[in-house]
Amino acid sequence: MPHAFDTVSTVLLDIVQLLPDVSDVIAFVSGLPQLPPALQALLQLHQSMDLTRHWPCLHLENIAPRNIDLGIAALPAFPNVSLGPATNLRWLAAPLPRSTRSRLPLRSRSDTTLAFARIWGNHVRHISITRNAVFSAPMHEILDLCRYIESIELRLSSPASAAVWVSAFTRLGLPLRSFSLDIPPHPNAPLTDCVALARAILASSSLKILMLCNAPDVEAALGAIDGDMLHVTTYSMPSTVRGARHPAVLHKLDPAKVICLSVAGHVDLSRFWPFNPSCVTLYRDVSDANMARIVAWLNTSCVLKRFDAKSTGTVGFEVIARALPQWIARGLETFAMGRYGDYFRPTLFSKHGLLLLASALTTERDPRKTLKVTVNLRKRVLDFEEMHALLAAVGASTNTCLTLDYVESYPSDALIEFAALARVEATDRKVVIQSL
Repeated sequence: MPHAFDTVSTVLLDIVQLLPDVSDVIAFVSGLPQLPPALQALLQLHQSMDLTRHWPCLHLENIAPRNIDLGIAALPAFPNVSLGPATNLRWLAAPLPRSTRSRLPLRSRSDTTLAFARIWGNHVRHISITRNAVFSAPMHEILDLCRYIESIELRLSSPASAAVWVSAFTRLGLPLRSFSLDIPPHPNAPLTDCVALARAILASSSLKILMLCNAPDVEAALGAIDGDMLHVTTYSMPSTVRGARHPAVLHKLDPAKVICLSVAGHVDLSRFWPFNPSCVTLYRDVSDANMARIVAWLNTSCVLKRFDAKSTGTVGFEVIARALPQWIARGLETFAMGRYGDYFRPTLFSKHGLLLLASALTTERDPRKTLKVTVNLRKRVLDFEEMHALLAAVGASTNTCLTLDYVESYPSDALIEFAALARVEATDRKVVIQSL
């Protein structure tokens, strides 16, 4: 029977690693009649420390020495681990499970980082490089030991240093899928620096996700040089800084392959309209008329997972609210309105719009998926009917979380009435309602 128990243990660990929240993990594990050693250790670790910030990634650098032995025993339960130059070397006594993925920050030369790369290098999937990191022989040795890097995050101070790093990744032939670059604009930087970086990015043919944070110079270089990004499925440049060159870069993408696009400013997205978007983020104020056009486009998508908008008019929000049941039924998981809103130009939510939102939350959908809805009310007062409708809707649904930000006031009587149907956390100007 040991073989049968091993099989059950493997299945249980697989299930645990699919759970998104540590509270769900603990509830599931606590209800099991018999636990494999890793899950027993996980429960003991949970009793010894707060795991809220350690799921699904265990940050080894932040584990107190007294908890390291428990952490080693619980490692098979964690899908991801994060290393660091101050990570205790006692962790090297633990053989990582084959499925465990590791994150490795490269801040400066570190013998500890090199030691972990030598033992756990085949598990490293994500590398982050910060502003003071200089490419050197020890850094090259670390990268040579990490042959399966899929994701890179660069936060550097100049395009020249970024070009050196990206060129190194390209030469090593790493299977890069995701690249994130945060680099401040340099008005006096030579154009050749940005061109070299752009060429290095275009040379990575396996790249699927490209995220540029406030890097208009790099985006301009990408748009100016020869080459395409037909393999890129997610492109993000959420910046309104002067010098952005969205149109030139967008023409290098294949609209049929793009599933997530985040850009700012007045950009013509008509090339992408015939295709199904899955993630849409609108960083600008959108008029009622334009929001109606956008919603009509999104209604054609069967794969929309996330919608996030800065602000629109009263009619624009009502148009969105009428479309929500269709989006939710098809698999929408995240909806946010006003998170990037302008304080002086907030979305004005009518009573009719909020009641439409409440009705949409009761739409029949896959109960295994969590629906997260966030609405920034910008100091709006909620009356009893509105609060009653929103509470009743969440209480009647499954796996739903509604966050109401910047609420000026609301009737507390409604909270008491629905206390048995939904879990409510109310603080100053914020109400979070979760289905039971």
